[in-house]
Amino acid sequence: MSSAPVAPIRQDSAFGDLRRSGRWTVPAQSRWRSVFGDVVLDLREALVPEAEVTIDARSLFGDVDLLVPEGVVVELRTRTVFGGMRQESAETGPPGAPRIVLQGGSVFGDVKVRSKRLREKLADRLLGS
Repeated sequence: MSSAPVAPIRQDSAFGDLRRSGRWTVPAQSRWRSVFGDVVLDLREALVPEAEVTIDARSLFGDVDLLVPEGVVVELRTRTVFGGMRQESAETGPPGAPRIVLQGGSVFGDVKVRSKRLREKLADRLLGS
């Protein structure tokens, strides 16, 4: 069953965060820009109909935070200035795994890619998972 292509997303924000989570359809191309705010994209419940998705996320004085489900391959093509990059998700995966290309970056902020939020990691540790 083939579905119609999803239109690209272009979101901009000044003095506020850009957040997307829950059930939503991720287009093949999207662009997210924030000045004095974070870009937080949670794909763990999202529908990803394309085999490869390119997300261009940039923040000035804020973080770029991408949460992905286990088994999704993420390629980082980002840069930071006065910040750091941390990838806690797979850079390789099984054949046919969805591929997310994250490009962009942050000035005076961090770029983080992970599968679990800090509170979820702590809960796993406390429960002995």
